[in-house]
Amino acid sequence: MFRNIAEQLLMKLRVRKSRSTAYLVDDEACVSDDIGNNASASSSEGNMAAEAGPAPQRVKRVVERHPYEFLVREKLEKGLRYQSFTIDTRDHEDHTFCGVMCDLRSKSLLPMDYIEVHSVWIRGGLGEITIWYTEDTYLGKHECGEMWTRVYKGHHEESMDDLVQITLNMPIKVSGGKGCGLYVHSTLDGDQAIVYDNQRNKTTYDDDYLTVLPGLAHLSNIPFGKVGYWGRSHAWRRRREFVGRLSYGCRWLKWNPEVHLRFPEPFQKVALTLICGARRPESSLYDLEEPLIFYILNKCGWDWFGRQPSKHAIAQQEKEATQDFFGHGMKWRQYDDNYEYS
Repeated sequence: MFRNIAEQLLMKLRVRKSRSTAYLVDDEACVSDDIGNNASASSSEGNMAAEAGPAPQRVKRVVERHPYEFLVREKLEKGLRYQSFTIDTRDHEDHTFCGVMCDLRSKSLLPMDYIEVHSVWIRGGLGEITIWYTEDTYLGKHECGEMWTRVYKGHHEESMDDLVQITLNMPIKVSGGKGCGLYVHSTLDGDQAIVYDNQRNKTTYDDDYLTVLPGLAHLSNIPFGKVGYWGRSHAWRRRREFVGRLSYGCRWLKWNPEVHLRFPEPFQKVALTLICGARRPESSLYDLEEPLIFYILNKCGWDWFGRQPSKHAIAQQEKEATQDFFGHGMKWRQYDDNYEYS
C-alpha cells in the first residue's frame, strides 16, 4: 500500500519538476522569466531613466518553486465520527426534581482534538427545558448564571419512562484533556421535572473518550436559583448523578511530527520504520524524501494499525487523573447530610 502511494507521489513530482517556473526577484517586483516579451518595454524605460540620471542598482536572483509545495498536510480529519459514541448512564430511578448539574471530561489517551456533544437525552415531567454549559467545571459557578452559556431552550411533554432526545442549538465542544460543566434545568412547577440518581461511584460514566462525573441536583425551578422549591435556604443537593444519554462525535487529529507522541503505539512504530527505511540505501523507500514520508503518514487514519495508546499518552492520562477531576476530590460540606467525602 505504501509503495503504491509513494510511486504515485514520485510521478506527480516528476511532472511538477518539468513544469517548474523560474522567477526573477528584486526589491520591488517579482516577474516571470519570460524576459524576451518585455524587452521593448525595458528599453523604453531605460531611455527615460538615462534622461533623469543613473538608476540605483537592483539585486536580482532566480527562485524556483519547490517541488514539494503541493504536499499540504492536514491537521484534522474532515468530519466528526458519530457512529458509536452514544452513552447511557446508570438509571436507578432515585429522585426527580428541577435540574441536574455535572462535569464532562474529554480524555487525551488517543489523538483526539475535541469531542462535540450534540444531543442530551432525559426523562421526567420535563416542561420548559434549558441546557447550559461552562468552561472547565461547574465547581464554584453553580449559582453564577453569567458564567454559563445557554445552548438550548424548548418545551417538551411529559415522558416519565422513555428518554427524550434534545438536540442542542449549539453543540458543546470539549478539547482533548479538558472539561466542561453541564446543566440541565426545567421550570416545571413541582418536583417531578427531571430524573437523577444518587452518587454510587467516583464516576458516573467512563469510556476511552469521555468521563461523566457526579454533580449536583437543583431544587429550584428558577435557573441557578439559590432558594429551594419549599423556600428552604439551600437549593442544591450534592452527590447526585446525571441520568440519561449523551450523543457526541469525535474530531481526530491527522499525523504530523508535532503530535507524533499522541498517536497509538503501533502507529508510532510504523512512522519510525518508514522514516528509517527512507534513510537506508538498501531500502525500497530510499528514493523517498522525508516530506513524502510525512505526507503518506498524514493520509493514514489514526487507528489503521491498532488502537493501543502510547506510553506517553498513558502517562499523561495518569497525570490528569491525579488532579482529582477538577477538584472533585476536595472535601465539600454537604448541605443536607452530616458528613464530608474526599
